[in-house]
Amino acid sequence: MYKRQELDAFLLVKEPFNETSNYINQPLDDKVRLNAALSNFMWEEADAYTKNHTGMIHIHKTIETIQTDCPLFVEEVCSNIDENVVGVYMNDVIYEPSFYQTMAKMIDQDMFPIYNVIWFGLYPLENGVGAYTDGLEKLGYHEIEVSSIGEPMAVLDFIKDTALYVIMNNVVFKDGETIGLTIEQVLTIHLGESEIFDTPTFRIDDPFLTNL
Repeated sequence: MYKRQELDAFLLVKEPFNETSNYINQPLDDKVRLNAALSNFMWEEADAYTKNHTGMIHIHKTIETIQTDCPLFVEEVCSNIDENVVGVYMNDVIYEPSFYQTMAKMIDQDMFPIYNVIWFGLYPLENGVGAYTDGLEKLGYHEIEVSSIGEPMAVLDFIKDTALYVIMNNVVFKDGETIGLTIEQVLTIHLGESEIFDTPTFRIDDPFLTNL
């Protein structure tokens, strides 16, 4: 069974408004905000759009059944997004509000809103790219990382598919075992030091090496 987990999102707002129980009348720490903005490789304007925000709306939910409670959390976040919200801070990154709302439409198609719950980060390497998840640990799993020679978007698709497989099947990886998202694919998983986090993550062999 899943461990009891909790999800949190902070909606950054331009203008103060009548305070409610989940309104925080102060901005996100600026160093945290800047790092989170720069971590979103898909939104170059994240820093500019959020640097003058004045407060935050805090959305919190205890997650007991992932496939049921996560969509409810995402819907609650979306219900609080309006023209006053300039960013959504979650999973060490600032999401563009319109992106968050668009990805949430997966719920209407009976699909798990994986992009709203997990951030898939990307960074350059000398020979390829590194990709990682941020958010799996909040759901009771280790984060996942991969270093690859593949095209960046293909690497992101791979790590997204792997994270979705973990969530939908409650898969708990073990150090040294193998995984494959196709019949032919055999990739080794190693639990070890992370390039991103202070805690160990599961690093997966490059899924694109065998395609040379």
